[in-house]
Amino acid sequence: MEFIHREFRAYWHTLSRLARSPRITTALGFVVLIAIVWFVLPASRRGGGSALPPRDEPAFEEFSGGGMQRCRVEPFEVVVVRGASVRQRVIRIPSRSDAPYRLLVGDLPRGVTASLHPDAGRGGDTSELDIRALSDAPSGSYSAMLLYRETQEDGTATSAVCQLNLIIP
Repeated sequence: MEFIHREFRAYWHTLSRLARSPRITTALGFVVLIAIVWFVLPASRRGGGSALPPRDEPAFEEFSGGGMQRCRVEPFEVVVVRGASVRQRVIRIPSRSDAPYRLLVGDLPRGVTASLHPDAGRGGDTSELDIRALSDAPSGSYSAMLLYRETQEDGTATSAVCQLNLIIP
């Protein structure tokens, strides 16, 4: 054990001297990142064994809408200038023609508002999404989500997510 400790200290001392160079610092940061990922990812995800003892994986449930409905926003990328608004088309592909639905807008950046018309109903194939950027909206590129919920014949609700790229110059 003393040998490993001594070798580690010598290695660390050498790295410390090399770290004064910006290129070496970047390379060392990359190596440290790879080492962290190697020890943090479960062995099954990286295709090999781990030097660490096995651990319980946290519960993780992948989003699954469970329904056959789909949606998309056209065009996918929208540029909204501060103080202006734009209208996008939301194409809904229902699982059946008379299925009750509800459309919901996910989180948006500060200073951006959105409304859907219609946002609820039965069947149909399109809705309009009005997006407005207020004068204090921060510049940037944002991913915005819409949730398309549909009620099935047995009363269960299923969901589909559609996404758009929102750009505020």
